[in-house]
Amino acid sequence: MKLSIAILFSTIVAIQGAAIQPADLQEPEASIFDLTSLFASAWTYQDRLQELQTEINVVLTEIRTSVSSALKISSRLTLQQIESNTNTILAIDKPARDEIFGLRSSSACVINLKTLINGVTEFSGFGSSNCVTDYDKSVQGVLNNAYAFLQKFEGTYGDIQQYVVRAFIGKNAYTQPEEIEALFATQFNNAVTKWDAAKPEAETFLSTLNTNIAVFNGVLGECFTGIQTRITPYYSTLQTEIATCAAFDSTPDPFTIFRQ
Repeated sequence: MKLSIAILFSTIVAIQGAAIQPADLQEPEASIFDLTSLFASAWTYQDRLQELQTEINVVLTEIRTSVSSALKISSRLTLQQIESNTNTILAIDKPARDEIFGLRSSSACVINLKTLINGVTEFSGFGSSNCVTDYDKSVQGVLNNAYAFLQKFEGTYGDIQQYVVRAFIGKNAYTQPEEIEALFATQFNNAVTKWDAAKPEAETFLSTLNTNIAVFNGVLGECFTGIQTRITPYYSTLQTEIATCAAFDSTPDPFTIFRQ
């Protein structure tokens, strides 16, 4: 057994000696790491990314500001329109209402008149409310587009200043400098391309925001006018009915004519 082990050990030593000979040994090539170019490029791209981020932030801030400014103007105008419409309808309603509720009679005819005028008022109120609802839906659509735009670009460009740093992740700066530089250069170029493609959308949004909301206010005004126009004939009819009820209630026996 001992002899076998000795023979095996001798064999291994002989094989190892034969595998590595002095003539086969080669001195590694001299390698001097110069990362000046890599970091000079890294800082250049870092500055470019910062400039790009600043440009993007200016546009996004402008969108936020423009939305706020547009709503400041529009909401005040809308409140004025609502108040004006309410007062106009009150002015249309008041003469007939004062006369109907001034009648001393509690006859079925007068009760019916009160029911009719309250029905017209209910129609006016809910109709006007629907006008405001439609207006608000239109404005909300514009706001949703603005918020979606902001969210999309904040999510896409919010961290672009990390591109250079991230290029070093999983890479060896000593042996892979070219790959690192190529990575952050590519990411920068892609970001610029995407932003250049997105800027027209932002510019269009900004240029049409005030116009769109002004249109919505115009539609709201037309809706209110439509309500006022539709209720006017009802009040004319009510005036006739008031006269009829007054004559009917002032007659001692209004059904006499039907018994003749």
